[in-house]
Amino acid sequence: MRWTLKLELVREDGATEAYDLGSITRSVNDVRPEEVGLTLEEARTLVRSVECRMIADQVHAYTLCCRRCPDCGRVQQFKDVRTKCVQTIHGSYRFRGRRITACPCQVQRGYRVAFLPLGELIPRRTTPELRFLFAELGARMPYREASRVLQICGFGRMRASRMAIWRHTLEIGKSIDADQRRAALARLRGTSSAARAVSVGIDDTYIRHHQRDAGRQIQVTGGRIERNGKLAERFAFVSSAPGWTPDQFKGLLRQHGIGTGASMRVISDGDDGLRNFVQSAVAPKVTQQLDWFHIGMRLERLRKSVQLPMSYEEFVRNPGLFKPLERRVSRIRDSLWRGRPWRALLHLAQLRRDARQWADGTADRYPDVLTRLNRAIDDFSGYIGGNRRAVPDFARARAAGRRISTAHVESVMNHLINHRMSKKQQMRWSPAGAHYLLQVRADVLNGLLVTFAPKVPLTNRSGIRGLRGDDLLSL
Repeated sequence: MRWTLKLELVREDGATEAYDLGSITRSVNDVRPEEVGLTLEEARTLVRSVECRMIADQVHAYTLCCRRCPDCGRVQQFKDVRTKCVQTIHGSYRFRGRRITACPCQVQRGYRVAFLPLGELIPRRTTPELRFLFAELGARMPYREASRVLQICGFGRMRASRMAIWRHTLEIGKSIDADQRRAALARLRGTSSAARAVSVGIDDTYIRHHQRDAGRQIQVTGGRIERNGKLAERFAFVSSAPGWTPDQFKGLLRQHGIGTGASMRVISDGDDGLRNFVQSAVAPKVTQQLDWFHIGMRLERLRKSVQLPMSYEEFVRNPGLFKPLERRVSRIRDSLWRGRPWRALLHLAQLRRDARQWADGTADRYPDVLTRLNRAIDDFSGYIGGNRRAVPDFARARAAGRRISTAHVESVMNHLINHRMSKKQQMRWSPAGAHYLLQVRADVLNGLLVTFAPKVPLTNRSGIRGLRGDDLLSL
């Protein structure tokens, strides 16, 4: 069996031109499993042949279109021939393109004396689709690993080094940051649709600074917005990045209807800095809610601390010696679950008194245990006492279907930041590089990163707008 592959070009005037791309032969009697369908090498050769022919025809037609001056209509002369490398999603191609001497009226307007049409069409030598693919892979995995994946799965001859992926990823992240800044200014001036209820889960973490100093770390803030009971976009930023302003965060909140009279809750781990940051970004007063996830972790630490040691004789004499302490911790949990922090503080004081009574006869034997228990009680008392106004009635909130923990925020911090920039990643970051990478990664996880650039109208320099097929033939 033999398949012959041909590519046919139909011009605007109806003329056709066919190109032979090759043929594929398969045996009928002796068909092996690896010969079923196209092999990877055959697919690479076929796609490269098709794309090479297409790019050559497009470059030739575009060069002819650029010969006519868009202002005076004069035909511009060819100057010389240059070689240009074009990289697409299927590999790299090198073409010989003609440079054109610009018309004097174009030179007076500030254009160069000579220009290469192919260079103006693809200034970065890489198609937008491939640039966004580089950015998505660079945001999802380390740059070296992304380069290795492209070399394995790509169509060969692709210039996808780790530095190229890093450069394209940061360039797209920088453009996303600039778009967010412009959109934020537009939203602050205009109006947005109001939401019934909005909650912002926010947290921060630290990554290593590129300067090799153990004390230098970069603070990264991230979280997720919940609008009308449904999870919305993830966000992350580095406040120390050059050019970043709190107006970008304000614009993000205005996009989801915050600042127009909607009730707003801030769910955090009790950090006053995060609460004040969100409060400064919106006009109405926000309601702070303490996270039950962090309360539960501290309660578990306290429960383990009250499991005091005892000798075998004491256990035989009184097996339930520490049951009152464990019940006291359960009462503390119940008080906090029902939104009664003052009662939890009373139970903590009684727990301290019970521990002191136990230590009257055993302090000499277990001095470190009592110190650890007192430290756990002091830590938990300070945490609840400092955030007692932010402790809601978790039982009523849970029954009403409201979110009571920052589990979704911890997921964002893990998938968005830690998985790529902290855990098992022995990398150091600059504030700008970390911020731009986070913008790309957030758009990837939110599903907002497009795979190709939108079509834009060509500039007057090319002169292709309004050009008919007969004009192309007359050049």
